[in-house]
Amino acid sequence: MNAVISLCHFCELHGPSVLFVTQAFHEPHDPAAEPDVQQPKMCYGSASGRCRALSTNMPVSCEACQSLDPKQKFLCNDHEGRISYLSAQQAIQHDVAALVRQACIRSLSCEVYECEQAECPQRALRLRAAHTSSDGKHQQQRMSRSLVELTADKEVFPWLHLKFTWLLKAGADRLAEKIVEGLPTPNLYNHQDTEEGFTLVTAKQVHSPVLELEASASHDANPLAPVIHNVRHLREILGPTAFLSLAYSLMVGRQLILRGKPSGLIASIASCLTVLVPRSCYRAVLNSDQYLDVSYCNILGVEPQVAVPQPSPDVLRLDVLQSDDHADQSDVKKYIYKITWADKLPRKCPTLLLAMEKAIENTKLNDSAMHYHFIALKQEWLGIAKVVQHVQQWNPGQPQDVTSLLQAMGAQEQDQGLLEFWGASAAYSEH
Repeated sequence: MNAVISLCHFCELHGPSVLFVTQAFHEPHDPAAEPDVQQPKMCYGSASGRCRALSTNMPVSCEACQSLDPKQKFLCNDHEGRISYLSAQQAIQHDVAALVRQACIRSLSCEVYECEQAECPQRALRLRAAHTSSDGKHQQQRMSRSLVELTADKEVFPWLHLKFTWLLKAGADRLAEKIVEGLPTPNLYNHQDTEEGFTLVTAKQVHSPVLELEASASHDANPLAPVIHNVRHLREILGPTAFLSLAYSLMVGRQLILRGKPSGLIASIASCLTVLVPRSCYRAVLNSDQYLDVSYCNILGVEPQVAVPQPSPDVLRLDVLQSDDHADQSDVKKYIYKITWADKLPRKCPTLLLAMEKAIENTKLNDSAMHYHFIALKQEWLGIAKVVQHVQQWNPGQPQDVTSLLQAMGAQEQDQGLLEFWGASAAYSEH
């Protein structure tokens, strides 16, 4: 983690000013150097040669603004991490000093109103910066005091240097910078988010948005529209085996294609699936007029005429077909539900899926209690997935550590695919 900590001050005569800055300098990585023979240095990184540099262009200011002698600097070295922590009145590099100065001015001199705060919450609160003429005369008669005098502690700056150094080191030990691609975001021409958390999209030129929106919301307006109410109802309609295939594919990161009519029924099926996975693992797109790759969404709702890929292990398709006997279309049981998948369920399903299926079969659990039970189960396994993800990042090439960790947390081999997908999705969603 690269960061700079600065202590800023608002002077009644000179305005915002920087009193003290602590920054870290890392030793450049040398692949040819052997870690065992690296010797400690006086300074690491670009701090070498800078710790003796003097600031000769400091603006004239009072004792309050210049509590620390510009020639005085403090240095701490982390020889194990090969990092130098250097503190001075101003940042050593000109570009960093400009950023710190800008942050000081904005944090101590930005006037904020409630309307501005709503638009830009990063804006800081304004302190009293404007004075009347009488105030100015009164302030000039008062002697400016340095931080050392105000605190009556001659060692206040060494103490600040140690505390700021500890903050930077603790942050670097806990937070590591890394390059991630992030969750792919669809660069679509037109999209609209719904209250249910879905995204209504058209990847081509909009031609009938009103009809699509009306079709997607028709099940809410028409009380006779077919709707699947919850995951228990969905399992009853599909059957145990088909439901397990659908749930398993979603939990391990496969793409689900829901194809058919009416769109309200398709939307209700997609809505039922939200309780099975965390929010970071659920990306649904409904009413798309063309196929979208799994990088855009892992649940795709399309109409029957939309072409979709051939069956594969990575894509499961659920076709909702109307029966030929012109039965009552308001009854979800009168529709035909056909699953097409070029794979099959593993011999052992993930532990979480089996626990959820057991809860669905438990008639003593009402729908509300089952919903909260699923939330607790998801939080438990999401925590396990995050722990495994961190262990794999910090100890690459150590599969025995991951195996021991899984056993300690009650996870088994059949849970590996679920943990990998959940952990990766959670990591990407945080960046």
